[in-house]
Amino acid sequence: SHLSEKTAIPMERLSNMFMELKQTGQRYGIDLKLDQTPIFNTFDLHRLWQWSKTEMKGQQFKEEFLFQYFTNCVDFSVEENILKSIEKIGLDKTKAEEIIHSDEYTQAFNFDLERGRKFGVRGAPHFVINQRKSFVGAQEDELFEEMLKEELEKMS
Repeated sequence: SHLSEKTAIPMERLSNMFMELKQTGQRYGIDLKLDQTPIFNTFDLHRLWQWSKTEMKGQQFKEEFLFQYFTNCVDFSVEENILKSIEKIGLDKTKAEEIIHSDEYTQAFNFDLERGRKFGVRGAPHFVINQRKSFVGAQEDELFEEMLKEELEKMS
């Protein structure tokens, strides 16, 4: 599989990871279809996300696109599919088209990419808390709570 080749993780291990993620999603009422999602270059979506943050729609962008991709298996290599979700969250379709067909927000994307590399990010999910704590993968709620509590204590 593409993911196995890209990450050098054996297929058996990936299958187990997918199963764990699917079970975690089910606990929250999310039907993840990890084995059915299309493979595509996410560069344009990352640049559009950078733009969405400037429009105060970053969270809505992530929720919409991740939901459509992981539960409805929407192919976002098709521009029209991207634009449907852009409109759904209240962003300007024409501006999104301009971004897709330009190099706008490439610098912001590259900045985030480099910052992620400094934290050892090689894939998703990966979490960085307060620019100090970093951990990989879908984790139990208790780990998030513990990490956040530790960081809050350091701040006080």
